[in-house]
Amino acid sequence: MTKTSDAQTEANRQSMIEIFEAWRAGISSVPRREFAAAIAIGALLRTTPYALLGDGLATGSPVALIAAASSIAIGAAGATLLLRYARAGAHA
Repeated sequence: MTKTSDAQTEANRQSMIEIFEAWRAGISSVPRREFAAAIAIGALLRTTPYALLGDGLATGSPVALIAAASSIAIGAAGATLLLRYARAGAHA
């Protein structure tokens, strides 16, 4: 597994604190349960492919590399579709 630098870990922690504080301050009308679920799912979806990639690079495991590449590609495709959907809605 790859190691995250202390600076990156602190930046990630600070970002999560800012997001939570904005929600807690009432800037977002998203209910607590949905907010927590979205954060958990988002963190898992962002972390897993890169952990697999790091593991694959460290161990030379082609299975981990293929799984990471596939997951990253699926995420990129999903992001592209969401962006197109959002742009289409903005122009409608």
